[in-house]
This record gives sequence, structure tokens and C-alpha cells, in this order.
Amino acid sequence: MTHDVTNKPLNIAVIGTGGVGGYFGGKLAQVGHNVTFVARGDHLVAMQNQGLKVLSIEGDFTVNNVVATDKMSTIPVQDIIFFATKTWQLQDAAKGIESAVSDDTVLIPLLNGVDAPKQLQQTYAEKQVLGGLCKIISFIEAPGVIKHTGAVPYIAFGELNGGMSKRCQQLSEMLEQAHIKHKVSANIEADMWEKFLFISAMSALGAITSSPIGLIRDNSTTRKALSDVMTEIQTVAKVMDIGIQDGIVDKTMQFVDMLPSQSTTSMQRDIASGKLSEIEAQLGTVVKLAKEFQVKTPVSDFIYAAIGMQVNG
Repeated sequence: MTHDVTNKPLNIAVIGTGGVGGYFGGKLAQVGHNVTFVARGDHLVAMQNQGLKVLSIEGDFTVNNVVATDKMSTIPVQDIIFFATKTWQLQDAAKGIESAVSDDTVLIPLLNGVDAPKQLQQTYAEKQVLGGLCKIISFIEAPGVIKHTGAVPYIAFGELNGGMSKRCQQLSEMLEQAHIKHKVSANIEADMWEKFLFISAMSALGAITSSPIGLIRDNSTTRKALSDVMTEIQTVAKVMDIGIQDGIVDKTMQFVDMLPSQSTTSMQRDIASGKLSEIEAQLGTVVKLAKEFQVKTPVSDFIYAAIGMQVNG
């Protein structure tokens, strides 16, 4: 990414046009960037024929004349590639998009886990990869239709070794123009872990209770379990010397209390519908790292085992 975002539209690929990729890619297309969406099946066909419709609590919008494909090898070289796949799809997606990546292409994962930058660096040079995360409650409501139901849409990103770079400044300008709330992080690893703490705990409690956020936070037993899992994740992060903030559990519980009561997480929706889920990238990672660093995580261990029985039978 070498040119000034204020003067020229950027070529941006969004790998995975679900709730995350559809919303943020749609906002960037809306302000004139050349966005290529990667999607599949009926969703792809609907986008190609009718455009991409976003129904949002912040205001609905439609992107007409959408460029969308399921053949990543046909995508020309891009300035920026956002990865918004499921965690278990990332490595295949990274290899599949190689022809669209030049030395100047910036790769930004917006996934739920904490391993995405390392996974991308298995295929690409370290300097091409930024750390990234997003916050939004959204999903595909119907083919060609994204529904955003909760949380102020937000992206954080940053150089993996910290500091502010020219490309991060340019990305910030791009997101500002698209009216996307964002932060250039001086410690993106810590920020990714703070998001990971929320999504892993919330997804796990949602999956094991088959309940929306409102019921989980309002029941004293499940609320305590939610807080306990967050505390266990915080302990693992601290033992690993990740600079997660001290008050993160209280801050995250306050965030949970502001979410719409009927909200659910993508992982619990996937488990409920019998699809592949991100359990291994979320609570599975917590349990694995806890063993490696000899941290006791009894609540996480129990919930992980229980979900494993649900998923595997």
C-alpha cells in the first residue's frame, strides 16, 4: 500500500463476506474503494445479481454493482486484504489468495482467535501482516443481506512490533473516510487478547447454555461462570507476558451489560446448527495454553469438555 488514500480509491479484497466482512467491506465500497468480496453459494449469486444489502442499527445501506467471486485466484493484486473467515478456514484462504498479494499488500485479519497473524506469517513475510480485530454483532440474514444487530462497529489494528507506521496512518484515514470507528493500537497483541477474552468466554457460555447474552448475564450462576472464564484467560495472558490491562474483566462485563439481550455469538449459532465451530481456536486455545504454562483453568476446562461432548457426541 503505497499511495495516499485521500486521493485515490484503494483495491481492497474481503475474504469471507459474512457478518464482519459484509459490513466493513460494504462501508468501504460505499465511499468509493474498489472492494472485491469473496463469498460462496446463494449469498454470492445474490450479491452479484442484486448487490449487497446491509440492515444496521446505525442505518441501512446497499452496495450496488458488487464485485464478488468464489475464485480467489482471479483477483488482481490488492492494496489491502481483510481476512474475515472462520479461524479454521484461514490457512486455505491465505494460500488461495497468493496471486493477489504483492510486496506492498497489507494483510489484516479480523478473526476471533489470537493466532491469525502467526498463521498468515506462515505464508507471507512478517512485514506484510498487521494484527487486527473487530467488534460487531452481525450475521447473514438472507442471501445478499447482512444484519447488524448490536455493538458499535469497531476495528483495531497495528504493527505487530508496536509503534505507528505510515501505512497504519493511511489505514486510519481510510477508515475515517468510511465512518468506521477504529483505533491504531501500539500494542495490538494485548488488544487482540482482550477481545479474545470476551469472545471466548461469551461464546462458551452461549454454547453450553444455548441461551442469549441477556439470560446469561442476568442469572447469577452463569454470570459468575462468565466472569470466571474471563479471569482464567486473563491469568493465562499475564503468565505469557501479554500486556493485558488489570481491570479488563470488569470492563468487559460492563460491555456485556450494554449488549442487546437477545444477542448470540457466531460460535454458539454454528454449534446449534450443527456446523463446524471455532471452539478449538477459542476455548480450546485457552485450555491448551493453560496446560503449557501450568495455569489452572477449571471452569474453562469443564465448559470445553462439555462442549466437546455436544459437538462430537
